[in-house]
Amino acid sequence: METPNDLLDPARSTFVSRLQRSLIGPGSDRFGLPDKQEIIADFPLNRYYSAVLFPEKQTQTIGDEDDSAALSDLTDDGLGDTFFSPTNQPVTDEEAAAHAGQPNAEEPEVRPDETLAANHFFPNNMGLTCCLDPAVTGLSVEVSFALYRPLKTQTARIAISADAFEALAYNSVYPLDTMLAYQDGFMELVGAGKSLKAGDLWSYFREYPGIHQSEGYEKLLLLLGRAIWQREGFSKQLPITIPKPGSYEEHPLHRETFGKKTCSLVLFVQSYQQGKVRYVKLLLANRSTPHPATRFSNGNEVLNRISIFQPVIRVVDVPLQPFQTFQSINPFDEEENLINYQYRKERAFGQGHGCAVDWGSEQQPTTLQTTYLPQADIKHYSNQLRDNIPETVQSVIQVRNLSIWTEYDKEDVLNRLGEFIDCYEQWHKTEQDAEARQEPQHSSCYEPLLKGQRETVERLKRNLERLKDDEVYRCFQLANTAMYIQMIISRDRDKAFGATPKPLAKFAELIDTEYDSLQFFRDYDRFDDKHKAPAYRPFQLAFLLLNIIDTLESTPSPDNWRNLVDLIWFPTGGGKTEAYLALTAFTIVARRVQHPDPKAYEGVSVLMRYTLRLLTAQQFERASRLIVALEFMRRHLVKEGDKSLGELPISIGMWVGAASTPNKYTDAQKGFSDLTEAIAKANQSKQAVDPTQRNPFPVQSCPWCGCDTVTKTPSNQQWAAGYKALNNLFQTFCRNSRCAFRQEIPVYFVDEQVYEKRPTLLFATVDKFAQLPHVKDGYKLFNAETGPSLPPDLIIQDELHLLSGPLGSLVGLFESVVDMLCSKNGRVPKIVASTATTRNTAQQIRMLYDREVNIFPAPGITYDDNFFSYVQKTSLRRHIGFMPTGKTGLNTQVKLLAHLLLARAELLMDLKREHPDPEAQRLIDPYWTVVSYYNSLKDVGKAYNQVGSEIHDALRQLHFRYGLHPYYRFNFYGLSQRTKELTSRVPSQEIKPLLSKLETPFQLQAEEDRNYVIDTVDLVLASNMLSVGIDVSRLNLMLMNGLPRNVAEYIQASSRVGREHKGLVVNLLDPNRSREKSFFEHYQDFNSAYYKFVEPLSVTPYTRIAVDKAMNSLLVTFVRHLDNKYPNNGASQFIGDVDRFRAMLTERIPEADDRAYALDKLDKLVESWSAKRQSQPDLVYKDNKSPKSGLIQPAGRFNEWSLMQSMREVDTTSGIRITNQPSPVASEPGEEQPEPIQSTAL
Repeated sequence: METPNDLLDPARSTFVSRLQRSLIGPGSDRFGLPDKQEIIADFPLNRYYSAVLFPEKQTQTIGDEDDSAALSDLTDDGLGDTFFSPTNQPVTDEEAAAHAGQPNAEEPEVRPDETLAANHFFPNNMGLTCCLDPAVTGLSVEVSFALYRPLKTQTARIAISADAFEALAYNSVYPLDTMLAYQDGFMELVGAGKSLKAGDLWSYFREYPGIHQSEGYEKLLLLLGRAIWQREGFSKQLPITIPKPGSYEEHPLHRETFGKKTCSLVLFVQSYQQGKVRYVKLLLANRSTPHPATRFSNGNEVLNRISIFQPVIRVVDVPLQPFQTFQSINPFDEEENLINYQYRKERAFGQGHGCAVDWGSEQQPTTLQTTYLPQADIKHYSNQLRDNIPETVQSVIQVRNLSIWTEYDKEDVLNRLGEFIDCYEQWHKTEQDAEARQEPQHSSCYEPLLKGQRETVERLKRNLERLKDDEVYRCFQLANTAMYIQMIISRDRDKAFGATPKPLAKFAELIDTEYDSLQFFRDYDRFDDKHKAPAYRPFQLAFLLLNIIDTLESTPSPDNWRNLVDLIWFPTGGGKTEAYLALTAFTIVARRVQHPDPKAYEGVSVLMRYTLRLLTAQQFERASRLIVALEFMRRHLVKEGDKSLGELPISIGMWVGAASTPNKYTDAQKGFSDLTEAIAKANQSKQAVDPTQRNPFPVQSCPWCGCDTVTKTPSNQQWAAGYKALNNLFQTFCRNSRCAFRQEIPVYFVDEQVYEKRPTLLFATVDKFAQLPHVKDGYKLFNAETGPSLPPDLIIQDELHLLSGPLGSLVGLFESVVDMLCSKNGRVPKIVASTATTRNTAQQIRMLYDREVNIFPAPGITYDDNFFSYVQKTSLRRHIGFMPTGKTGLNTQVKLLAHLLLARAELLMDLKREHPDPEAQRLIDPYWTVVSYYNSLKDVGKAYNQVGSEIHDALRQLHFRYGLHPYYRFNFYGLSQRTKELTSRVPSQEIKPLLSKLETPFQLQAEEDRNYVIDTVDLVLASNMLSVGIDVSRLNLMLMNGLPRNVAEYIQASSRVGREHKGLVVNLLDPNRSREKSFFEHYQDFNSAYYKFVEPLSVTPYTRIAVDKAMNSLLVTFVRHLDNKYPNNGASQFIGDVDRFRAMLTERIPEADDRAYALDKLDKLVESWSAKRQSQPDLVYKDNKSPKSGLIQPAGRFNEWSLMQSMREVDTTSGIRITNQPSPVASEPGEEQPEPIQSTAL
């Protein structure tokens, strides 16, 4: 049963309200007064973490320049350094470090240029800038703020119920009725009570231990607090005449004196003319008496009295002009022109200074106000067909209707597919007509967009025409049948199949499920509103149709797009994986149908490559279900006499690092032996022992039926494993005797086994390709040897945006030889890629693959609609920004986490008032687990150390402050044990169990007088490992600590929440980092169109340092795997024949200087190798007995034949150059002085 989103929206507001009231104010205590006159039992500077204007520090000059801090933002041009001019961006490119894909991307250092020269730790001014028509001469401005004044304990009152007061006053050793008075719902101290101290209460209540948890006792403690402060709010309405451009005026708002101190607040107004608009800046400045720098303490009474709290500037009843309008004039960046054109309707109407601004959601706003807790609802994209699409088209996206079990004949299906394409063409014509009619002056921008749409229409039509061929249509049907089966076993209502891992005993309950019957899937009808019949999202079907011809025609020609890289550009969670899984199925089927000879079709057909092991592991599970569906279908077709899918098994393999999978059979046997030993101990133990934690292999459950590979046998309750390991054999099988794969699951993950089996679909990390020069059998994966065997047909690169920087550069260089390995007899592989965030894509693809790119779906003339996806009115994810004032980031992080953890308990309290316990627990589940996201492993470590101490203590104190019933103390009991880390430090074998644990819903268990949380993760401390591939629907609450190094990561990471339910992302930003401060000041503008600000990706594979690093690896790979010299002694057979390799580099490297350097480097390596062969006739690639004797030298040696082991080995060489060097004093006559060291870095 799903959690309805209409219940979750008010719930989400609970968290926002708690942060607003507790950390900005007012409303952070329980004295019972209205918020505007609140009383707090602490210094306000201790309590409130943002929205504070401090006085100046006394170290500055006092006198005529005492308002210098405020005027520093009113520079000669009128708007200061942070002015958002039409040419500026909210987040500058040079400050956005594009580190995606770098080897140390999880732990970047803070760059000096990210820190502002001025200290914004104790700001003394804030304000806004708006844009107006020059005809506007005046403004109506509202300013509100608050001051806090100390109260004596004797004069304070606190709200309390009559019953609670009586229980307190009359249940003490000495009755307190003479010390306390109760009137009108408030308790106050009277008589001797005015001298009562908090420490005295123990003696009064020593015989009543239960009283300590009562409302009255807690309220009395508040009343006796060490500091009691009361708020006084102020509100001013000012009619302001806009000053002349270039000048400013000041408007005193408040002034009061106590002792020798003055508390003063001034509003500065300035205007600036630019073109046809006028910019007006309003700045609110604290002009109080400067306070000594040595006494800037949150507990200093004077500082608290002269600080300004909760300031707000509000401009009302004036037609605001957009800050910048679309301008298509950028001769250097056509892509930027197109992006700006697409986002031309997204306009900003203000900028904050030291704060954010909010202009609401109107298209022509008339109100602008400052805020310290800005909110932005992220636009949600729908990927479903629109409601006005004909029923015939809606029926054709149903996968069953495209399978061998369709109720329609071929002509009917093709007609319906034609109508589907017609709908897209009609949408394109509407776009074309609208732009030509409305904005002819912008034709240079919209014409390329419309051209992309036209080309997509024509390509779809031509591919549909090809489907008329009976053999092609049969391939199409078989591929969709496999997808239909795969979707069923991935979303089965009864959780009977592979998507749900389960113990062997569970299958006794699943007697109605047939695991070895094709008829079962033909007749499958277990669908409901949540588990609907398998259907494609429109873009998934279109992407499959788009690549029919390219899959069938392996040789590039003008009649196909085989040499074009098709890039799926779709928002996160949109279904990109399913799109290329469908293409994978069609590719595998077409290879076998077109080439029925096993010697031709055997081997790797599809290569899927990833950059992160977490992504590889997760997507491997999904793809495994497709492969077993294909193999299941193949077996049954063969039984029926249909050999169209061949007689050789369809299989999948994983080719990744040794940390995730074994390299050799001996490694697998060692892992199996350790597992067997753990199982034996578990079977002999009288205690409950779970040996599954010792399973080192990536396949931990059957992808077909879901049976755990390590499970108990129901008949004897003994543990057993679904693996077999012999000398040169490793086999995975299902322990479910009813499973179709009880003999063997066609999944291979031992490297030696992968080379031997050559699985149909091969999963790999890009790093693994660096191992090709080191291994003798790598050529087998590409069928690179002479003969009829076909090379891979399709290469899929997921999360393309991660291939940038040094990693992308080395991958791009290595791709040159991979492309040669995958090409044979005129055949070249089709390449598809996917990403949710892209910029400068054409250049990136060219540098990586030396090909042109086609972005699919073709972008629309506005960013919010490309037919296949369009923005909906509802939003599933809300971002709120928080920038502290006068507090460190680490301290603020503790408070934010504590308040978020508190708010979920408050939300549970509210839900329990309206729902029974089980229902309340189900409704709270989407918000129970909090994700805290960090930009470095160091920050994760700091936070982890704080959980059991500072965060736990802060949360416990909040429970006391807000009087939560002791029932809810499970909220902080055992918090550290329910905190998990999700970073690269987590061992590979622990990742899947951890992700499964994250799926565990919130559940309470009562034990004696306490409640306990069962198995649920409360807090996840994550690094950028979370930003791709994680899809856990119950994660809907995130604290993002700092701004990630690039916008792509910001989008990817924050998109992990709010995928099914309404989610909340809290951005904690550092005011002392210019990029983060700018982001906060443009919060609404940025988040309303953040795809617009994705930075261009940099890939430079042919720089000298990259060539120096990788050319030796490329040469050895070419000779060993393309020149048939793969055995270890093949190094001695090298004769210097590298003409093919040289020709490839000549054609591939675009710049003449880079080309000359690379070819010269190649020549030197060839000469060096030839010399080694001459001096060592028995030269081998690697000599294990004498490593220095082999061609390939051990890693770490500074040698031209020391080859990379990984693409991430980007070790920079550094040196020191001494300039203005004095003459040496201690040198002996004739002593030679060292030359300066030259240094280069990648």
